[in-house]
Amino acid sequence: ASGTVDPSVQAQVVATKESEVSKAPEADVKMLAEALREVRENPIDASKPYATPWRPRAYMSAFAFVPRYLEVNHNICAAVYLRHPVARPGIAEVPSPFALDKSQLAYNWYLRRR
Repeated sequence: ASGTVDPSVQAQVVATKESEVSKAPEADVKMLAEALREVRENPIDASKPYATPWRPRAYMSAFAFVPRYLEVNHNICAAVYLRHPVARPGIAEVPSPFALDKSQLAYNWYLRRR
């Protein structure tokens, strides 16, 4: 059911009594209020196999990049294919999240070990 709250989260919220909240430090009360607001605004969707709401993870930065030959509109989740990747004798435009100098260093390393 889309838009439903996870029963375990709901049980934790119900179990939190006002007397317990009044004894808690102010920072904890603010953190609890923020967590409850986030649960209300972004309910967990049990029908989806992934965590909702979806957020990119920190380790994804090396893999989530846009090659130069694509024009991306993030507002509407669309991309326009501008041109073919460049392929010339001795040169190829290989999509990579790393800068050109990193690719050059790797190429030099492999040349020495041929």
